[in-house]
Amino acid sequence: MTDDKSPRIHAVADTLNDLAELETQRMLLEGDKTAKKDAVLTDDQRVALAEIDLEYGDKETTVASKIAEIRDAIANEVKELGATVKGDLMQAVFSERATWDNKALDGYAAAHPEIKQFKKTTRICTIRKVGEQ
Repeated sequence: MTDDKSPRIHAVADTLNDLAELETQRMLLEGDKTAKKDAVLTDDQRVALAEIDLEYGDKETTVASKIAEIRDAIANEVKELGATVKGDLMQAVFSERATWDNKALDGYAAAHPEIKQFKKTTRICTIRKVGEQ
């Protein structure tokens, strides 16, 4: 962490803390909303809702499993085809990326600096909870 980036890094960390607070507020609101809904339901209504959840649970699991199976099959076929395929409502987008042994190539580039012009670095940011992988 260099000194010129330090204030920006602290600002992003503060913003991440604000985001975490908002996520916590959202979770608490959802809990409060659920509690208020439960408070107006009778025991018979709770039983009826539980029966509906039970009735649809297996159906939802079956559909989710079939969707995952079909997505995997499509992805495998598109990778083999090496082309994007477009349906009426969805498309399977093909892209290809080469990976290299960066440590080995950086060592080679030290002796052959002319290859450095071919190196491309892509910056990616994902936001997740601390401790998540």
